[in-house]
Amino acid sequence: MRRRLALAIVLVLLLPAIAAVLLFRDGERPLALLHWLVEQQTPYTLEMRSASLSWNPLSLRAPLILLQDPRRAGPPLVSVQNLDLSVPLSQLILGRGNEGHLTATNVSYYLESDETSEPIDLQELVAPLTRLPQRVEVDSVHLIAGTDNLWIFPLLNARAERDDTGTVNLNALAHIGQRSVALTARTRWTRDVDNGLRMYLDSSLGDASTSSKLDLSGEIHTLGPALDYSFAIEGSYARISDFVRALDNEAYPFTGDLHLAGQLSGDLGGYRLALDEVTLTTPEDYRFTASGEVASSAGPVEISLNASGEAERLDALIPLPAPLSQHLSRSVLDLTLTGTLDSPVVSRA
Repeated sequence: MRRRLALAIVLVLLLPAIAAVLLFRDGERPLALLHWLVEQQTPYTLEMRSASLSWNPLSLRAPLILLQDPRRAGPPLVSVQNLDLSVPLSQLILGRGNEGHLTATNVSYYLESDETSEPIDLQELVAPLTRLPQRVEVDSVHLIAGTDNLWIFPLLNARAERDDTGTVNLNALAHIGQRSVALTARTRWTRDVDNGLRMYLDSSLGDASTSSKLDLSGEIHTLGPALDYSFAIEGSYARISDFVRALDNEAYPFTGDLHLAGQLSGDLGGYRLALDEVTLTTPEDYRFTASGEVASSAGPVEISLNASGEAERLDALIPLPAPLSQHLSRSVLDLTLTGTLDSPVVSRA
């Protein structure tokens, strides 16, 4: 059975509109109606602790909201702490129910991943993002997946606002590895002819402490449980290890300054990073430019690069037998880099 997660979340977002009809008769009726709608129209249950409604602006406040799947054990699918959702009465009368303001201290999405579960309907998971109020301020957002191998992607101080064209401007801090990086993004949603959702995205991740930066521009498409993406990327890293360990935590500890440009594409089964140009430099040891690809599909991250450059000490880049290291150093070289990120193989081209 197709999931109705999006409907359940949208019902919560529309509660001020429901309250507009019923509030003057009985302040408890909108909350009771919302619980009934969620349970009748979706397979989920809604818990709203100490929720309250007020008007002008019409608003919903709740210290904790939990959306749960009673068919499964474990944490709730969505949890929201200290929600304050408000819509000006004048805007609601004009039919602009998404012109409001949402604040929360935390929003967590729990992505189920057990093998016995039906695939997550990613289209329904992201659909509520197309119906958010005009302004959103959330102190922390967590995307959480897995059980034995827990994966958490946190965003801090997330601030989003939709402009007159429908474009959403987002600013946040993201924790990647052991670092906090600034995230800025512009997104716009459309519905495709196949009834799927497509998000156009221009984003930038930057770490001021190391002058590292990664820019992405492209799109994400979802249809039911399927998701695919395609981005043009360009980035500079003061430490190449920050980039390769984002791909594989066990990657070989390359050293040097990295600049790259290419195209990233993939789906839930894997990805392919086609690199038009890669430059890897250390002032004392080597400078190489390369092109090729990095790819993974539920296995080790495979690499296939052709490189050329000059090395004073090639063993500073990758370990070599002593005679070969002496032979290859202090010369202009054409090399191939193959194997995997955790076990690369270098050879003369």
